Amino acid sequence: MDINILQNAAQLAPGFIGVALNKLMIGDIKDEQLNTSVLKYFLYMGASWLATQIMARICALADFAVNEPAMTTMSIITAALLGILWPSYLCRKSVDAANAINTLFGKNKIFLAESVLEKIHADNEAHYYEVYRAGKLVAAGWCEHCDYSERAFSLRKIEGYEAGDMQEVRNIVWQKEDMILKEYAQREENDE
Repeated sequence: MDINILQNAAQLAPGFIGVALNKLMIGDIKDEQLNTSVLKYFLYMGASWLATQIMARICALADFAVNEPAMTTMSIITAALLGILWPSYLCRKSVDAANAINTLFGKNKIFLAESVLEKIHADNEAHYYEVYRAGKLVAAGWCEHCDYSERAFSLRKIEGYEAGDMQEVRNIVWQKEDMILKEYAQREENDE
């Protein structure tokens, strides 16, 4: 029995490549729980396998035989494209398709909206915040860790940085919690 270890490893690659490129495209650097990672792996793996099978059938109809290494390569390329296109295009189109089906059957539309903090932090920049509760300053500092599933984040004070030395960017208001989050950015050289 001839076992080609490189080919077997390559056959496992599409799911990992899809997940890695998706994380790269959205700037996601946080570690995920094992069950979430496994689910994403199999979603990319399954989607790329299905697309590759469809492409192989089309090639067969055109009397073009596709061998196993070519199938593996097509699967890897498909997973890479899915990982790149999912956050920028395919996610919105999938939600539109799901909403069209839901509307057809009289169901409610779905929304895959990010939280306000997720949208703000998608720029991969440093964020300085002051947190006010009931009108009183309760915390201030640079956003260090953010857990969007818990809607929580930690702030770190760094000597030499105070809100007065920076320009205010925006206020985020949580109406039900009587809480305001003020964001600041460093002043540009020509603002002084």
